[in-house]
Parts: sequence; C-alpha cells; structure tokens
Amino acid sequence: MALTADHHLPEVTIRALRAHKVRQTEERLRAGTTWHDHKLVFATEIGTPVSATNLLKRSFKPTLVKAGIDRPVRFHDLRHSSATLLLTMGQPLTVVAAILGHSTTRVTERYAAVVPELFQEAATAMDRALLGQGAP
Repeated sequence: MALTADHHLPEVTIRALRAHKVRQTEERLRAGTTWHDHKLVFATEIGTPVSATNLLKRSFKPTLVKAGIDRPVRFHDLRHSSATLLLTMGQPLTVVAAILGHSTTRVTERYAAVVPELFQEAATAMDRALLGQGAP
C-alpha cells in the first residue's frame, strides 16, 4: 500500500526515519563506488536489498533481546501488536483497518477479539450513558 497525502505517520516514526536517512547517507559515502543505488529506504551497507534471513538474525532478534523479550516473536506479530495497541487506545476499527491496509474491517475484527480491555471499556461507557453521566 503506497502512502498518499491522506496517510499520516507518528512523529516518533518520522524522527526515526530521518535519523536512518542520515545513517544511510553516511553508509553510502563510506561505500563509495561499491554502493548499489536501488532507491531503498532499508538497504545493506552497500545499498543492496536486505534479505529476510539477515533482517531477522541481525536486527530483529537482537532488538527483541535488547528489549527483554525472551519469548518467540514473529516479525508479522508487530502488525498484530500495532492493531491491538491502537484498538486498546480507543481508535476506531475502521481507522485501524485502513492503517493495516485491510479492505474491510472483518479482518481487523480478529484483533479486537483478543483485547478483553475493550469489553470493559465498552461496559464502562454504557454505564456512563445509561446513568446519564455523559462522556468521560
């Protein structure tokens, strides 16, 4: 899914991408004539595509260890985590579906099923509505 003008990135992501661009420019200068410019956002130290195996072994798994996560985590689990976090924070299902690139909310509904906190929040919201307490 290509980003268009109607897509927004979190500020923390924008800062990380800008810092990455600086590091990549430094790598390009160090590589000199051995740099292969494929116009990639994420590339090896010589500009070539990163293999999935190297990404997992050299970056993803060490990052998990550094974060203190000692259970198996698949790279795809990051999508699930993002969806779950957004839903827990009260973002509308339609917005989360659009962010994930789902054509309908039916796929995204799977994520909502694993977030029991959402049910408690819904019950609390209903209490407020029925008891005339309005929005929080």
